[in-house]
Amino acid sequence: DVDECAGNQHNCGRGELCVNVFGGYRCVRPECPKPRLNTSYVKTSVYQCERNPCPMNNRACRLAANSISFHYLPLQSNRTVPRVLFKMSTTHLVGDSLRFAITGDRGQGIFAVRRSDRHTGELILTSPVAGPATLEVELEMSKLT
Repeated sequence: DVDECAGNQHNCGRGELCVNVFGGYRCVRPECPKPRLNTSYVKTSVYQCERNPCPMNNRACRLAANSISFHYLPLQSNRTVPRVLFKMSTTHLVGDSLRFAITGDRGQGIFAVRRSDRHTGELILTSPVAGPATLEVELEMSKLT
C-alpha cells in the first residue's frame, strides 16, 4: 500500500488530517465535543482539544476530561492477537488512582484496555480483523478521587 499521506499525495484541506487507508487515504476533521453542562473545549491542534476553564463551583465541568486527543492507526488485516496497539499515560504521577476504559459500545469485543503500570494503559486488539474496515473506539483515562 502506498502511503499518500506521508508522500504528500493527497488533497486534504487546512485543518484536516490525512489518514492512510488501504488503497488510498481519507481526510478527517476531528471536532471537539459540543458545550455541555458549562463545559466547553477549544481545539489546540489538529489532534487535540483542551477544556476551557470551569466556572466557579461547577463540579460537572471539573469532572470532565481536561483534554481529548485523536489518533488514527492503520492496521494490517489478520494480525496476530492479542496485540498492543496504543499506549496512553499521564505526565503526573498519580499512583493507583488512574482508570483506563473503553467508553460507549463501539469497539466492544474487538478491543480491550488494560493497565500496564501505575500510570500507563494499553489498547489491545483482541480479535483478528478482516479488512478493509474502519474501526472506531473511544478510550478514557480518568483519575479517581
